[in-house]
Amino acid sequence: MTLERGQPRAHAYALLTLGALLLVIVTGFLRHALAPVTAIFLLFTVVIYVGTGLTYLLDLYRVPLILTVVAYCTLMTQWRESDHFYAIYPRPKSAIESESGVLALTTTPHRAVQSAELAAQVDPPPDTGRSSAAAPPTVVQGENLYFHKDGNESLGLPAQMLGRHGREHPDTPFVVLSLAGGGIQAAAWPLALLEEIETSLQTADPHSTPFHQQVRMISGVSGGSVGAMYYAHAYSFASPQGGVTSPGTTSQGGIPLRAATLAAQSSSLAEVTLAILRDDFRKIAFPFLVRENGGQVLKDRGEALERSFSENAELRFGAGPRLADASLSSWGQDALEGQRPALILNGTVVETGERISFSTVHTSQEPTSGGWVEFSRRYNADIALPTAARLSATFPSREPRRTPRHQ
Repeated sequence: MTLERGQPRAHAYALLTLGALLLVIVTGFLRHALAPVTAIFLLFTVVIYVGTGLTYLLDLYRVPLILTVVAYCTLMTQWRESDHFYAIYPRPKSAIESESGVLALTTTPHRAVQSAELAAQVDPPPDTGRSSAAAPPTVVQGENLYFHKDGNESLGLPAQMLGRHGREHPDTPFVVLSLAGGGIQAAAWPLALLEEIETSLQTADPHSTPFHQQVRMISGVSGGSVGAMYYAHAYSFASPQGGVTSPGTTSQGGIPLRAATLAAQSSSLAEVTLAILRDDFRKIAFPFLVRENGGQVLKDRGEALERSFSENAELRFGAGPRLADASLSSWGQDALEGQRPALILNGTVVETGERISFSTVHTSQEPTSGGWVEFSRRYNADIALPTAARLSATFPSREPRRTPRHQ
């Protein structure tokens, strides 16, 4: 086969563009000096060059390019590594079964309440008219907290948190925030507003309870979930005396709200674009090169976004507790002890259309309720907070739909 006029030049352009794209992918140059749209343009250019060359080659054998591409992609889907996964973990047991069958409770992972003190505090299940097999979980009360004997890590109920707050802080409002979606602006704007509210109230009455101590629960979706995550993370840096709690940021009323706002404003576009070029393309085109071990199977643009959430937090908050180490169970424990607000990050189950919540507290006594399921009950597993926020904020054209994978 001889090359026609102009084909050597086209091959040279294709190799040059491919070399530039590989340079971007291997060196991570995209993060520092190259606009994401430029990298995507390079990828499209390489695909056009390769597609044109394959069309010319296959035409010699009268094989359509589209048929070849469909057959190849169908074959690649036989490798499960072509799918997208996120990590879930066994839930730490802060509740254990007592000898009498009553759930023994603890408010820390290593300290259990004596089951003998709880035996008389078991609430009888309500009469629902259903058989005993369908009865709701046994509810046990201990240290003013409700827990459920349903095989899962025990978390409190919002109603019980409200009751406890009313008993311990009768003069302090119980504030519930609802943060809507809308991308990065939906993550940053509520935090800027909350920062202004905190400052204004403290200026008006320096001796009043700081506003963030009145916020006990946050429900969010999409970008609002990301903002809720950063706002709740600020409680990890609480300073009773206020003042500087992380480099370059000043807290209002004891938590670094400015750092939370700046983290929410930070873009993750470069990291996501690089992951599309490097990890997602490999999953689509060459899944047999993705190793099962070593964490490669978890790497995609969704994982890159989660990692960017954590890196933005470390950059803005400075040294201290890492957002990457936070989980639903650990922050749920903090919520029960009043150290940070409870979070309810909402999403949708693609296959069924059900609402799913990634909650640090149980939202109902029932495992499922009116098309609403909880992640912790459906999978009986724990999950990192950046992963939960990312799943709540998923928009399929930007982030992949993913399947849980035990680690």
